[in-house]
Amino acid sequence: MSPIGFQELSQLAGGIVLFLFGLHLASDNLKAVAGARLKVIIKLLTANRFLGLFAGLFGTVLVQSNTATAVILVGLCQAGILTMGRSIGVLLGANLGSTVTIQVVAFDLYAYALLVIAVGFIGTLSLAEKSLRFGSGLVGFLGLILLGKSLPAIGSILAIVGFASLCLSFLSERKAAGRALIGLGLIFVGMKVIKVAMAVMKESPSFSKVIVDFQAYPILVIAAAFLFTVLTNSSTATLGTAIALVAAGGSKLISPEGAVAIVMGAHLGSCPMALLSGTGTGRIGRQVSFAHVFIKVAGVIVVYPFLTEFATSLTSFNSWMSATPSRAIANAHTLFNLVNVVTLIAFTPQIASLLDWLIPEKKRQVDGILQHISDEHMEFQPLAMESAELEIKRLAFMVRGLVRSMDQALTASERSSLSSLEEADDKIDGLFHSILSFLTKMGQERLGSEMFHRAMTLVYVLTNLETIGDRVSKDFKETMKKRIDKDVHFSFEGIELLRDILNLVLERMDDIIRVFGEGENGLLTAVLEGQKEFHAKLRILKKAHFKQLVKGVQEAEETSMLFLDTLATIRSIHQAIIDIAVNLHYSPYYAQKSQEEEGSGE
Repeated sequence: MSPIGFQELSQLAGGIVLFLFGLHLASDNLKAVAGARLKVIIKLLTANRFLGLFAGLFGTVLVQSNTATAVILVGLCQAGILTMGRSIGVLLGANLGSTVTIQVVAFDLYAYALLVIAVGFIGTLSLAEKSLRFGSGLVGFLGLILLGKSLPAIGSILAIVGFASLCLSFLSERKAAGRALIGLGLIFVGMKVIKVAMAVMKESPSFSKVIVDFQAYPILVIAAAFLFTVLTNSSTATLGTAIALVAAGGSKLISPEGAVAIVMGAHLGSCPMALLSGTGTGRIGRQVSFAHVFIKVAGVIVVYPFLTEFATSLTSFNSWMSATPSRAIANAHTLFNLVNVVTLIAFTPQIASLLDWLIPEKKRQVDGILQHISDEHMEFQPLAMESAELEIKRLAFMVRGLVRSMDQALTASERSSLSSLEEADDKIDGLFHSILSFLTKMGQERLGSEMFHRAMTLVYVLTNLETIGDRVSKDFKETMKKRIDKDVHFSFEGIELLRDILNLVLERMDDIIRVFGEGENGLLTAVLEGQKEFHAKLRILKKAHFKQLVKGVQEAEETSMLFLDTLATIRSIHQAIIDIAVNLHYSPYYAQKSQEEEGSGE
């Protein structure tokens, strides 16, 4: 037997790359197809740690991504919807859900992989829905006819491709679902390539001897699996390669102890990336990443001292199930996670307390720093948008506070008392640019039509909020500086009139803020219908001011232009609020939410 050469190694590397590409393609597009549903599932199924366990399991099966589940947890915890204790139950369930992927990978489905890729490709075509449905149905029925004509192979292929494509055409995220199917097919193509390469390599006596002898030192196997997982950034790739190796060489190549050691190394290998994903995020993000690492490490600590006994139990289980050698690897992964869940599920409150102690809450949060979003959210677009909404809600609260501070500035007698206006606007500008940068990065990703228009709407809202801040910190501040420099004051009645219309503007801002986070989109109609009330009040204020001038009120004469300039600033602030409401009202996404609210209220 010739030694292992370039061809075998390149084939192995190519198979692994195909496997990884298919895995990422499937996972990324499943997030787009099922992402919004995943958050709803986790929100509904976290009343206790056991329901949270089920939510994590089902959610991870749905989108094939532990990371997506973790990102959702960060958002829900930050919004106060979920406690850290319950989120740990979800993380345990997510680990259990990942075993389903490995169990599926252990099946030899290469024979169907190309058909799956074909259906997925049809789903990505830029065809009108009616044309796609008609063509798919026609191909499906043609397949049924050929089945009756004693052409079972061709008929079966056409029937499967046709009717599967027909079903795919009814999905709202059809193209994303198509790409997910392509990814799923590539996973099994990659597995086949790896198996072929392994089948050649295992014929080398030196290769087989190294693999077998290496397993005499479980700690080295764990280290090797750890390193492979870090390099590929995928524990699934590590376990998939091990499954392919066993499928090619039988159970003689990897012992039960070796299988468990590979599983432990793969678990530990996902920890560095989890820690890295927590850097640059808020406290909740770091806690979730630490919880992920704690669960992985705790599982290894629990199982490693009993490695021999665990391997014996695994062997008995595989014999009882009549499992194939490759299935034995998947079973090792499943049993390991089951032990992990059973061991830790009772201690979720204590783990949460430990995380609170390790990562305490800071006494003061800096207003201008992002608290709800980070680059990790890029992987999960629906939650990224919702997290961006939470940041915009924070920004809107800051802008409202700035507008509210106009009240005190109306009676300020020193320039120094106006400095807080500029300081507050600087914080607003910092948060504005951070959110805008995040949304800009999102726009560079491959966004669906709904997500793209949603991102555009949020950018429009952002710019209007920043405009309001500028109107206060620049226009209004300059007006107040002139008043202070001239040493004049508004009349008591004038101040009351300005405060009256300012309070109306603040009410409109409150309505806009409640749209974000709380989702009360029906308030948009109230804001838009309130324009007449605002402009009527504005006319009354001007009329009252001119009435004071005619009466010869000294303060009104001294501050006439300053009063009108202040009204102009308030009017421009109100117009920016109206622009936000109009944009939200006519946005496809928010308009749909408004209709859903109205429908549910009937």
